[in-house]
Amino acid sequence: MSATGGSIADVAPHPFEPDPEQRRVLEHDRGPMLVLGAAGTGKTVVLRERFARLVGDGSDPERIALVTRSKRDRAEARGAL
Repeated sequence: MSATGGSIADVAPHPFEPDPEQRRVLEHDRGPMLVLGAAGTGKTVVLRERFARLVGDGSDPERIALVTRSKRDRAEARGAL
């Protein structure tokens, strides 16, 4: 994470330690990205973290789409962010 970037680490109920695949998502730096995986693999958590880092680094949150699979996931993401 950059020195000026944001993170959900301070508000997350559990410490966020990305695995190698999640780290690839966090380090993606150009263009759109589709993140796929089975239920429980941490897709929503890593995407929330990526969103927070992008906004913390100065990106316009109105130009970032965070799509989740359910209303509950959406509500959790909004609460965390």
